[in-house]
Amino acid sequence: MTTMILPAKGLINILSSVLPLAATDPATRVVNRPLYAVHLRRDGNYLVATATDRYVLGMCREYRLPENDGVPDDFEVLLDGKEVKDLVTDLKRAVKAHRGGIPTVEVELGQDATGHLTLTFPALGRAVTDLEPEVKLPDMRGFLQHALARKVASDLASWGLNPSFMKRFETAAKVSGVLAVRMEHRVGDPGPILVTAGADFLGCIMPTRFAEDSAAPGEGWDL
Repeated sequence: MTTMILPAKGLINILSSVLPLAATDPATRVVNRPLYAVHLRRDGNYLVATATDRYVLGMCREYRLPENDGVPDDFEVLLDGKEVKDLVTDLKRAVKAHRGGIPTVEVELGQDATGHLTLTFPALGRAVTDLEPEVKLPDMRGFLQHALARKVASDLASWGLNPSFMKRFETAAKVSGVLAVRMEHRVGDPGPILVTAGADFLGCIMPTRFAEDSAAPGEGWDL
């Protein structure tokens, strides 16, 4: 068993920023389990959390701790969204209960009887279990790199932003900073809409085409 020391508030921030972007529809939960999960990994000096339901995607990072934090170089887990939601609630309660907050939280990294990785939080009396190796979330870094490399659109027809999708980035904005939205250009197809919040959150929304996009903006108005 390995003992890791993770930043309490940082862990809350990255998990709560991406959790609203995971799927929640119970009708497809069994067949699409990675879409109902939060992926947590170490990436150099950062802890990075990722979640997507295919329509929206978010990736949030937290500068990773002091040097002797015990986090393995290959640390990577995929956690069920419901378990993550309960974990964040417990972490927030623990931080609030201590005057001035708690800077770090101890996490025991082990395995259960089936060989799955487990994260045990002794101070919270809670453990969460990795969905892998049976379930995998595709590595979304290449997708985001491709989106970031594309040119900003200047000649697009009208494309809609689903307000319910935008609302799911609300926590990321509260944690990381003002949301910025950028449409990317590809001939005949605008591709993903980039969403950023500060320097530590990257996300995407799949574009929505609507029936009236052929009409000139403001058509029918007497201005």
